[in-house]
Amino acid sequence: MINLIYIDGNGRKVARPVKSREVLVEACNSEENVENWNKYRQTGDDRYKRALVQVCYSCQVKEGGMLRGVKTVSPFFFYDIDCRDREECRQIMSQLVGRKDELGLVEVAESASYGVHAVGRREPGRTILECQVRMSMLTQTEMDTNNKENNRVVFHGPINDETTPLLDDALFTEELSDEEAAEEYRRLKEREKNGLEEVPPEAKKANKHFRTQPQTQPQTQPQQGNFNFGGNNQTQNNLSKCSSKITAQGYKCCLANCVVYYSDADGDWGVENNQWCGCGNSNTGSCVGAQGFPCCKSTRAVVYVDGDGNWGVENNNWCIIKN
Repeated sequence: MINLIYIDGNGRKVARPVKSREVLVEACNSEENVENWNKYRQTGDDRYKRALVQVCYSCQVKEGGMLRGVKTVSPFFFYDIDCRDREECRQIMSQLVGRKDELGLVEVAESASYGVHAVGRREPGRTILECQVRMSMLTQTEMDTNNKENNRVVFHGPINDETTPLLDDALFTEELSDEEAAEEYRRLKEREKNGLEEVPPEAKKANKHFRTQPQTQPQTQPQQGNFNFGGNNQTQNNLSKCSSKITAQGYKCCLANCVVYYSDADGDWGVENNQWCGCGNSNTGSCVGAQGFPCCKSTRAVVYVDGDGNWGVENNNWCIIKN
């Protein structure tokens, strides 16, 4: 679902659901929109940018419905990438389009400031921010955390093969029922309120840019923010049986349901309360992580391959798939 945003007679931002590609193309390729697009790029004057066509991807609103305070979500989420220049913008767009099926993308477009606007399918049960962090991780691009709201408005430029290399018809046909859109919004707000989002703390800061950064080696005090660290208290009854080589170094065993964040010759390592701990029962890991990232626990889906091996994603973190 994509909405065109306009100002009604009372000065309110209201929505108009777009049901076809032709309607969006007509609005974005209007003489006025093309002129404002070109003038902004020539002058950098924000007046022209603010006059561009406005759209919203992440919520569902009925014709003429107010955007402010809307309590629905759509099947999609918006992702914004800042680029150094037009050349980098075009390179990133080409890479995204080449991976559109893997990343679940339905639109890739050039922004007025030579950035990249991408729209992906939101995973049910996951907040917009969670999906954005996962996209940042999979593409190794920097995300703007100011775009995590369901009613975020985006400026749209002209649509052609260069500026919009991907525009899937799913944007105009896929939507939730009114009940589903409202219930999913409620569930996601509860998830956010209860601190259940699987995202690094830095990603939750407003008006900040965030990019996933791998640790290059294990540290005595793990840097919070690289992973979604847990903070559970240990009890003797639910501790895992970990490597004696790890406990000999003064580290404790993790909880029984621990996640392996690193493996070396001493065994599998987890993180709890921002401290390293032994995770698992083996003296030598069956897989050795790379660049500070853990081994995958269950996924076998390869999303990237390099000299370190086959990479997958679990809990919004990169992981090495065991051979």
